[in-house]
Amino acid sequence: MYLPGHFDLAGFAVGVVEQSEQITGAACESGDVIIGIPSSGIHSNGYSLVRKILRDASIDISQPFEHTTLQDYLLEPTRIYVDVIAALKRVVTIHGMSHITGGGLYENLPRMLQGSSLGIELNLEAVQVPPIFEFLRQQGELTLDEMYHVFNMGIGYVVVVQNHDVERSLHTIHGFYPEACVIGQITSRKGLSIR
Repeated sequence: MYLPGHFDLAGFAVGVVEQSEQITGAACESGDVIIGIPSSGIHSNGYSLVRKILRDASIDISQPFEHTTLQDYLLEPTRIYVDVIAALKRVVTIHGMSHITGGGLYENLPRMLQGSSLGIELNLEAVQVPPIFEFLRQQGELTLDEMYHVFNMGIGYVVVVQNHDVERSLHTIHGFYPEACVIGQITSRKGLSIR
């Protein structure tokens, strides 16, 4: 499958957690607040579409982009959020959390609430969307809705906390990621809406 001199490198980690310590989303309640933790870019999902856009638009990946080349920007490593989540668990009770991977916000956030009649309402005005996403949207002639179905759009991880824990949560998260912000809330209406 690979040309001479080419290879694929993949890795994974396996962990163990006590059943009583699991954060399954079952504790989520209407009125809980959703905090978005920023991504470093595309992370590890959506590259099939990225390659198609680059190929179809005949884009030279060695061209300058931001403070580097497009190629290097696209290869920015995925952020790992274990340290910030471990710190946050020491100060508040996390009701739910989700890593924003393939399927973007539309597919990953509802998984927190599986089997629940609750819903999610997002307001993403405060999110700093990395410029790569607008570049890809324009080059691929994609709608914003399509982008939110494929990419993380600047949010790599979300946590759900009670309203009275928001300030403490943000204080802790800002020690790792100053751009983290409130992006929505859990509602009593099933489904996900983005403003």
